[in-house]
Amino acid sequence: PPRCARSPPPPLPGKPKMSKAAKFQMVDPTEGGLIQQMMHQEVNDRMGKAVEDLAEKYAKNPQAGAVETSENGPTGAAYKAQNAERAAARQEQQRQSNERARAEAEAKMQRAEEIATWEAQQAGAESDDDDEELLRELEEGDDHELQKLREARIAEMRKARNQHMENMAKGHGQYREIVQDEFLPEVTGSLRVICHFYHREFTKCQVMDMHLERIAQRHAETKFIKINAEKAPFFVQKLAIRTLPTAVYFVDGVATERQVGFEGIRDTNGEGAEETFPTENLERRLGEIGAIDYIAPPSSEEYRELYGKQMAHHVTAGLQELSMDDDCFTGDINQA
Repeated sequence: PPRCARSPPPPLPGKPKMSKAAKFQMVDPTEGGLIQQMMHQEVNDRMGKAVEDLAEKYAKNPQAGAVETSENGPTGAAYKAQNAERAAARQEQQRQSNERARAEAEAKMQRAEEIATWEAQQAGAESDDDDEELLRELEEGDDHELQKLREARIAEMRKARNQHMENMAKGHGQYREIVQDEFLPEVTGSLRVICHFYHREFTKCQVMDMHLERIAQRHAETKFIKINAEKAPFFVQKLAIRTLPTAVYFVDGVATERQVGFEGIRDTNGEGAEETFPTENLERRLGEIGAIDYIAPPSSEEYRELYGKQMAHHVTAGLQELSMDDDCFTGDINQA
């Protein structure tokens, strides 16, 4: 016989019937200790892993972990101190650069004065008028930065001028012959003295006379004298003079250096060149031993800097012509 479908049992008394949707409810994730603990654990694990990765990275490259702080940052004390040190270093470099520039300018000024003195010496001109004019220019200057240098230079020039006048009164600026009785007073009467022991019949002695006379006119700071060796046997023996010509250099009456013959000053090119050397050779030699205040002749570059290219050419040519005339020895000298 056919079976009948069984109907669902009736609901129990006291319990309302629930729908299917009512069986599922939203759960607050913050509720319940288990879920919250799981979330915290996940965050801690991730943070720990990140810290380990960073530690490993910075262990390999310590600089990668530099962190700007208030001490090292742009507003920190260390940063400001470094900037101050850099600024001080730049200022020191600038100061040194300025000092070098000033020293170069002073050296050029001094060299220009030396060249002017050298030109006056070559022309045989007195420098008193030039000194007075230069003193006036220095006194009238208004550059405050160079005031101390100017005052020192003025004092130096005045002292040199007074010394020059005193030397001229003692017979400087000329080449004189003395006798044996005058020897000691002459060599002890001046700070620097050059005495030429000569023989009147020796050609080389006459050549030495020619050059010493020129140098005496150019260098009044030193006394230049000569004495006949034949008429001064005592001092010839005392100073052990063995070769003529011999020029002895005295400082405060004490013989310190000597130029024997033409040793070290003669030219070696051409026939007879040993007796036709330029005065400059002897002048340079006397400067080397301190017998005179030697000034080296100016170079072409110095002339161009002082006078310009065109003017330097004319000045150089004129001085070369003067030098050639000065170094031509035209006297008829014969060896006896």
